[in-house]
Amino acid sequence: MRHLISFAIFLAAVAAYASGLGPLFFGTPLVGTVLALAGVLFELAFWLRLFRRAPSK
Repeated sequence: MRHLISFAIFLAAVAAYASGLGPLFFGTPLVGTVLALAGVLFELAFWLRLFRRAPSK
């Protein structure tokens, strides 16, 4: 389920980049950057929690 949320956030970031949403007139739109960073952070948090749960001997 978490991967689906991250994938949806990445799709929203791509849509924001493609449509040019954001307060900036030139350059990378701020909304797309924030969404892409949020997706990366969610995936990073998922993988870090997964590796911390690994059983230790």
